[in-house]
Amino acid sequence: MATALLVGGRVILIAGTIAVPVCRLTKPLWRSAPLAAGALPDHWIPNSTFALSFLLALLLPLLVLPVGPADLAVRMGSDVGVRTVLGLRKVSVPSLRGVGVVLPSFNWDTHLLVLRDARHRVVIVWLELDGPDWIHRECPELEGEHLVSGDRATWGRRALRRGIGWLVVVAFGAVAFALFVLLCLLAGLV
Repeated sequence: MATALLVGGRVILIAGTIAVPVCRLTKPLWRSAPLAAGALPDHWIPNSTFALSFLLALLLPLLVLPVGPADLAVRMGSDVGVRTVLGLRKVSVPSLRGVGVVLPSFNWDTHLLVLRDARHRVVIVWLELDGPDWIHRECPELEGEHLVSGDRATWGRRALRRGIGWLVVVAFGAVAFALFVLLCLLAGLV
């Protein structure tokens, strides 16, 4: 499942990037089409560009940042490698520091672990599917109060993780909205 999501992310990144200039260049072709109920012309080019622009804007941080699911993270000698949409990202375990962030949602919380090594390489591990068990299995040296497994963490530290998570969600939404508007303007949809 995680590999399919990575491949899907690559497809959205490429298709969304290609759709915007194609829509702009073919505007004379679809501009004369009758308007649909949503005020877009009833033509497949602007409609598919609108949908791809929305997906690209919504998912862009996950597509371009070094974010990968924990089940695709592996220990490779003294490094931990995480497969992301843009390829394999590695951090060195002996100098690794981790900070947990909790992204709130309605059904279940998503736990992210931001890992940084001494060379300032950063990898964000998405622990939603695997949970803190990934830490125990792959990197037992990371166990400690600064990580996601919150049973040992103080109330204040758990509240800080959740507060940072809310800030991440709000920033994510603002960037997604601004990027969506920009992509629609560049495509000639507005």
